[in-house]
Amino acid sequence: MMDRLFFIMVRSFLIILGFLAVFTSCATLQTKKKAVQSSVTTSAEMLAIAQQFSKTINAHFSKNTDQLQKNNILIALFPTKNNTISDLPLDYLNFSLVSELLKYNIRTVRVEDRSKALDELEFQLSGLGETTISPGNMKSPNYFIQIVVDENRYLLSSKTRRTERTFNLEVRNVETQLVVVSDSTHHIKDGAILRKSYSF
Repeated sequence: MMDRLFFIMVRSFLIILGFLAVFTSCATLQTKKKAVQSSVTTSAEMLAIAQQFSKTINAHFSKNTDQLQKNNILIALFPTKNNTISDLPLDYLNFSLVSELLKYNIRTVRVEDRSKALDELEFQLSGLGETTISPGNMKSPNYFIQIVVDENRYLLSSKTRRTERTFNLEVRNVETQLVVVSDSTHHIKDGAILRKSYSF
């Protein structure tokens, strides 16, 4: 009698476990659409942008200045402004632009590095430093560069999203604030949109 009762209890327990397994495997929690990050601008594309911008800058100064004036050009490079929600390799863009401009004998100075140099100069002039730095050796930029990145996103279909990204360049005269060089490049990226589901 006891063996039969035990057998019935075990069988009932196994049946209940079977129902629970079927229920949990069928129940899913649907999340909102999540875009796949396939729309990121690559380092190779950043290099191409830097090459285009440096070529445009060099063309302007080669046309509008003589060689002596060009040799005295110093451009302050502001950090690239990212108006997008994407994590872009903008440091690589800035480094590439500096490198490409040097190929045309156009020198640049980073604004953040200049601020650090001024802090160090102030420290040295206080007399607390072991060496002295002459403030007369610091060069003043004639122009400054600002790059701004904007983007527009929209759905092409329920499964595809398009990202249109624009890189805008301006070179301004420090004294007059007039824009002397303006250029832009446009990139289009299509990325898939996935639906992710979780079981519970």
